[in-house]
Amino acid sequence: MRRSKRLRLSRRQLVYHYWPLVFLAVVTAWMLLSGGLRLIVVPAKNMRTPADLFTMAIWMIVPISILYLIQRRALRLREFRGTINEDQFQEAVDRTARELEWIVVRNDPKCFQARHQIYGGMAVGQLITILRADHGLLVNSITDPDRWGGVTPFHWNRRNVETFIRHLNKVRRGIPAPLETDATLDEWSPKRALIRAFMYPLCLSLICVSSVAVYYGPSNATGILFAILLAGLALTYLIADVRMILAARAKRPR
Repeated sequence: MRRSKRLRLSRRQLVYHYWPLVFLAVVTAWMLLSGGLRLIVVPAKNMRTPADLFTMAIWMIVPISILYLIQRRALRLREFRGTINEDQFQEAVDRTARELEWIVVRNDPKCFQARHQIYGGMAVGQLITILRADHGLLVNSITDPDRWGGVTPFHWNRRNVETFIRHLNKVRRGIPAPLETDATLDEWSPKRALIRAFMYPLCLSLICVSSVAVYYGPSNATGILFAILLAGLALTYLIADVRMILAARAKRPR
């Protein structure tokens, strides 16, 4: 990695980071290929025409472009200017690691990296990178690019960065670290319970509808692919959320 305004990843990490775009690009290529083949072979009455497939492929440019901008923006390094000595930096890192349960994987004079695991399953956590420069720090948090097919709630990347900056500012002002408590995250807070009351029935409905569409719907590859995608996303959320609940319960003092 280099000191720049954007985090630099290896080729493999770039593929993992942009995996939603890779998936949509494959779907788009399948549409174009299917449309081209149907220009040669006359499609059956219940199959989409080449014009329909080409139109759908063109519209796929919209979500691909949006996802590209989102993922590219995630690589930006947030700049923190100021004079920070070694003791201040290490104290801020220590406070943040204890609060957010970071796992430190690298800590040298040029670069600090840590991983934060949310709750296992499909959510692979984040990679936090802090580059140290003469004028200050460059900070970034992204979904772990060393794991394939990972998903991370967007607020966690922002929380990693803002929590570190908050502790760093307190350390520079000489504010002592807060006393540790045994408080744990309430996985059944009113807000979380309301979200689950809406998301669980929605996900189960998507899984059921997608399953019926695969077995009894039109026999075209595009429809089947989208049905599998919807079911997969819904199942991913359910598995990840259940694992979060179990992990939070396991951390409670007995």
